[in-house]
Amino acid sequence: MAAKAKKKDTTTSKKVAAAKARKRAKAQAPPRVLSPGEEVRLPLKVHNQFTGYDPRSLREEGPARPIEGIILSIREIASGQLVPLASGDFNQYVLEVLHNRSFDPSFASSQNAGRVGREERPQAAALWEKVRTLLRQMAQERKLISLADGSLPSSPVVGLLDGWRVVKVRADQIEVPE
Repeated sequence: MAAKAKKKDTTTSKKVAAAKARKRAKAQAPPRVLSPGEEVRLPLKVHNQFTGYDPRSLREEGPARPIEGIILSIREIASGQLVPLASGDFNQYVLEVLHNRSFDPSFASSQNAGRVGREERPQAAALWEKVRTLLRQMAQERKLISLADGSLPSSPVVGLLDGWRVVKVRADQIEVPE
């Protein structure tokens, strides 16, 4: 009987080892980094959706789509300062997102939407990529802009756009499309 008491339970130790390996693999994943110019999406939840546009009826019910857009600015909540990058714990940042409706032909001007068809995604507009590139370049040069501090109307982005829609959201509520 003494020999049976010393025998190890291999199935339990294998399960523990596998769980430790999964935990280590998650910890070694590279941290996500957000910066202005990056495309983001708010998950489709009740408070993160807008009703679809139906020109035949302007009712509030209707198909809902997630809010998508381009990061315009990143603000650190603790200091209130604009920052060029957000990494680590995202619940300490607030984002201003340039809503993709700013490029949608159903809502935006022909300057913003370009020749995008009504069935195409607003991200297909030529101006979409120009704005993303400009925001990335400005972030690299640390020329940070925001609607909240009034620097957006005097920025070069305004020269490209004929109006815009900006949504504020906490950084931990967004998804980065792949």
